[in-house]
Amino acid sequence: MAKYGWGLLGGILVFILSSLLLQAGKAETPAEIQAEVARLKAALKQTQDEYATILGLTGTAKAEIKAIGAVLAANPGMAFDFSAQSGAFCLNPGTGAMVHYAQDPTQTQEDIVYMINAQPFIANGLRVENLPPLPADITRVRPGQWYYYAGGTEEPHHQRKMPPMLVLAVDVH
Repeated sequence: MAKYGWGLLGGILVFILSSLLLQAGKAETPAEIQAEVARLKAALKQTQDEYATILGLTGTAKAEIKAIGAVLAANPGMAFDFSAQSGAFCLNPGTGAMVHYAQDPTQTQEDIVYMINAQPFIANGLRVENLPPLPADITRVRPGQWYYYAGGTEEPHHQRKMPPMLVLAVDVH
């Protein structure tokens, strides 16, 4: 908690506590107030622990994560959890393109995976036969290499059949 101080979060805590005290029948005795403060401090610590990585961001990185949060808030249904299948979360806005973010980038060379509907590129002359096929084993995918997934078989990141896609993995380490 010392890392982030009480600054703004302390102010929020005081505001919340004040609001609770003003509500009829809430935290009227010193013991109730003390219990409520302890509960709020525990909730604040839990939030700080859970979001420590995000709270530590500054500058453009902080602005970018807020922008991604705003996009997801506008349409939370485009977030998918594939952590059990591939250790990643999928952002799929339903436009024929999606991006996967590794749950733990230290455990993979696929920190970010871009997947794009191949059909428009094929229709415009992309010769997908010049691209290597997407390996069935995601541990064999190499960062920076474009792959072609032809569809019809189980796609390794989703572990189900998908439409034809162009796939690119990025390792940020």
